[in-house]
Amino acid sequence: MHETLSNNVSDNIDIVRSSDVDVWLGLSAIYAPLAQHTSAPFVLYFHGNDFLHPVIDPDRHLEARLSRVPGLWRFRKALTSPLLKQIVKRRQAVIDNALPAVQLVLFNSVYTREIARKLYDFGRTPLEVLYPGCDQQFFQARTARGDGVLRILTVSSLASSARRKNIDAVLEALALIKGERLLQYTVVGSGDDLDRLRRKVQALRLTDCVRFLGKVNDQVLLHEYASNDMFVLTPRASQRDVEGFGMVYIEANAAGMPVIGSDQGGAVDAIVAGQTGLVIAESTPTQVAAAITQLAQHPQTLSEATIRAHAERFRWTRIAEQFEYFLHLHLHLH
Repeated sequence: MHETLSNNVSDNIDIVRSSDVDVWLGLSAIYAPLAQHTSAPFVLYFHGNDFLHPVIDPDRHLEARLSRVPGLWRFRKALTSPLLKQIVKRRQAVIDNALPAVQLVLFNSVYTREIARKLYDFGRTPLEVLYPGCDQQFFQARTARGDGVLRILTVSSLASSARRKNIDAVLEALALIKGERLLQYTVVGSGDDLDRLRRKVQALRLTDCVRFLGKVNDQVLLHEYASNDMFVLTPRASQRDVEGFGMVYIEANAAGMPVIGSDQGGAVDAIVAGQTGLVIAESTPTQVAAAITQLAQHPQTLSEATIRAHAERFRWTRIAEQFEYFLHLHLHLH
């Protein structure tokens, strides 16, 4: 382990050149250029926005430099926006040019792989899907309530830069169905968009049934996974911003909880539609509300045993075995 590795790829070149390792694993597409500086096999992992909008040297790119100029940091986004398309193309070209030096490319979902194939030339390099792993602690028993309240959970970043998470649609969906049943909607996560979302809750008159827990410890997070009736996260994707997989769906499934996601991202890999949850075609409040109502009215249609069995596929021990298999298969390691 090299604790001195920097977020800036160019700072790591000398370390990669001088290190004696059997295999390098670049856990983001932005590390592709390092494959050109080592004779050891190099495995690269694509996981979503890392290749759609890559930032290869975060401390050195134009916006970062502008942010260090006194007074100018307020205008850094406005100054770089007109150049963004060209900047992204140049950074993608850096990754593309380095791919011939990579021996194996892994993707966190089939969804991610298919997007990447449209943007990059992988040539004859082996491509494999290796899903993220789910920690042991999330495999837990359910906590039955039986008080007639429909409890809905979302675990998500609440950053303004992550509005693709689409918490707004869930809030608007709850406003549509609030009169039909007793509701409690819990949102776990923090970010600079929290105040705006709280104002929206007030405007929708949902203050009595929505709670924001902010950033929580593992004990609280596990309790929420075990004690809610369904998990909802219905992102909206754009050309530069996607949800590559969605481990939160698997964490919810590990507790036996059904989930609702959208087909605009890696949720299509994480959710078995009709068995472990529902996948909606459009992340609109109307469709979110319909999916919530469907699950609430017919909870028996999704077997808890089936949901848990699906989550078992993502235990870290199984993912590690699959990773080892790929290394032996494509790199012929002994």
